[in-house]
Amino acid sequence: MGRRKITDDKHEMVNPNVSVTISSKDFGSFTYNCWQIKETPIPSKAKEVEYAYRHYWIDKKTYMPVKIQNFDKKGTLLKTMVIEKLEQTKGIKGTYQVRRAVNVVNEKTKRVTHLWIKDYKWDQKVSTSYFTQQWLITGKIK
Repeated sequence: MGRRKITDDKHEMVNPNVSVTISSKDFGSFTYNCWQIKETPIPSKAKEVEYAYRHYWIDKKTYMPVKIQNFDKKGTLLKTMVIEKLEQTKGIKGTYQVRRAVNVVNEKTKRVTHLWIKDYKWDQKVSTSYFTQQWLITGKIK
């Protein structure tokens, strides 16, 4: 996993006003009013990523990406990620946007990864026991 800096990519507005409808058998359908952005790695950073460019659909209300598509070096669609359930929740220190359900489709193999966040807590301390090699390997705290 990594985190890119905004300066590692060039950003272009593809469509300043596009509606995106996300449908899910578990959560129904949601329509978002979005900006569609194309993100392309700058030439000096292009070798660091496996894609040629990405398209983002950013919800204008929450500023959260609700759909992302990754394209390979030939311009072929590789993966599509959609947020099936976006939820606003309050914590002790503020209000947060939570991606409760995410669906990622490998467009070449049609394999699907589905991630659900069922339980979460905000603004609480996390035990240092979770940041050990033991926990990372076994998922168990000593």
